Amino acid sequence: MFAIPILVIGVVASRFDYFDELETFAILGAGFLCAFVAVAFAALAMIDIWNNGDRGFGRALAGLFFGLVGFAPAVALGAAVLIFPQVTDVSSDIIEPPIVSLVDPGDEERISRAVAGGAIIDDLYGLPLELPIDQVYALILQLIESRDWTIVRNERPGNGRSIAALEVETRTPVLRLRDRAVIRMTHFQQGTLIDMRSVTLRGRHDFGANLRRVNSLFDDIIEALNAAQAEPEAESGDAESQG
Repeated sequence: MFAIPILVIGVVASRFDYFDELETFAILGAGFLCAFVAVAFAALAMIDIWNNGDRGFGRALAGLFFGLVGFAPAVALGAAVLIFPQVTDVSSDIIEPPIVSLVDPGDEERISRAVAGGAIIDDLYGLPLELPIDQVYALILQLIESRDWTIVRNERPGNGRSIAALEVETRTPVLRLRDRAVIRMTHFQQGTLIDMRSVTLRGRHDFGANLRRVNSLFDDIIEALNAAQAEPEAESGDAESQG
């Protein structure tokens, strides 16, 4: 029973920045440990009650239920460790990853992890668009503002620049831990190539968060462009039907 309140305290404290990340992980670890102990003791109690015919099966079952509820997030994290590659740095450009201001460009270890992440996640590529870079920049800026992301570096296009970049501070969905991401826009042939790099600033595993972040933004860009293209077609169809 104690596990769930401990976990709730850890989540709330993390979301409102009451504790730093190390303190948050300590609280969550204590909650998961309590949940595991509750499951173990409840299972042993149920076995003993079944064998000896003692009373208290309902309380043991309740303890097992609440213990499993509290331990479920730890199981989910363990599954993510097995499903996703062990990376903390994912880039759609593994040759020249976009520069993150909190990461030293000369940090060969982290850049090699970005390259390794891109190599393992072999379906992650840059997104080419047949639009000028200023329009792509405006679209991405609008999508960033609609998310819970904070712009920390803004390199606008213009003045002959063929590259633009937006670096953002992102937040994880539940604990609202801080990560970093960079969206780079490069003049490419007759349009613009978008590359994105997403970096987890703690631990040795991102549990798939960086890949989801990159794919989510790319999907939103495509969806927004499709919606913008569909509006004139719909208006044209309405005009023809009225005519």
